[in-house]
Amino acid sequence: MAVDTLGPAKRLSKEHRAIERAIWLLSSVRRNAEGGDLTRNQQVQIDKSTSVIGAALLRMLDAEEAALFPVLAAVPALKAQVKRLEAQHGAVRALVGQVAPRFRAWLRDGSITAAENAALARDLGALQALLFEHLRAEEQTLFPHADHHLSPDDVAGLVRILDGRPQEDAR
Repeated sequence: MAVDTLGPAKRLSKEHRAIERAIWLLSSVRRNAEGGDLTRNQQVQIDKSTSVIGAALLRMLDAEEAALFPVLAAVPALKAQVKRLEAQHGAVRALVGQVAPRFRAWLRDGSITAAENAALARDLGALQALLFEHLRAEEQTLFPHADHHLSPDDVAGLVRILDGRPQEDAR
């Protein structure tokens, strides 16, 4: 697979770009539709984008926590930064837990109230701002070290989680 030949930093950066696109599309649809009726194209964008943030984003967080953070936290100069970024993962998960169900309800019900739209705008804006800061911090402070410090087994575990494949049995 071509994607498996990427180093861990490039693979994670590629995941980051897909997540940023999904968040941007959700923000654009929310702003343009203002909680009202959705066009078919907007419905498709919401469906695909909520899948990205509801699955791919959460897998990326899991992969970083399982395969990247433990290794880089052992580097004394990175320990505090890893701890801070790992703590932000909880906030990201909480915001995804607010945003994704609201978009799915909008798809299901055809529209949302003005209050629901305002809450969605607030939480989506918070998620977008947090992710922008968080992803940049990872790319600037951690990813430059990933290719050097991760073992081939660490990289294989990271890719397995990102791809949504189960962990292989230890032999």
